[in-house]
Amino acid sequence: MPLPPTVGRAPLHTRSIEIRGYRREDGLFDIEGHLVDVKAVDFKVAGRMRPPGTPVHDMWLRITVDSQLHIVDVAASMDAVPYAGECDSIAPDYRKLVGLAIRPGYLQRVKTL
Repeated sequence: MPLPPTVGRAPLHTRSIEIRGYRREDGLFDIEGHLVDVKAVDFKVAGRMRPPGTPVHDMWLRITVDSQLHIVDVAASMDAVPYAGECDSIAPDYRKLVGLAIRPGYLQRVKTL
């Protein structure tokens, strides 16, 4: 059901998240996520102005799981981040998810990594 009409407005920010699941030839499953943030106006980040439509974040994550939802592999990459050299330095840390299982309590275990 669509939302009711509102007053005139101008767009500022859009976050798009796409998640896809794949069955692999080796019997495992890949879950891939892609997150993109863009602003519809000029914006300043890290001391410089960026034009509308320039991604603030453009991040990818792939988690490979087995049939019991044990994480057997993880890959992360960041094509755009607001603070290069800082924000993108976390990508290798996603490998710490390998060995965990996605089930009740999963988020509490992830927070301790």
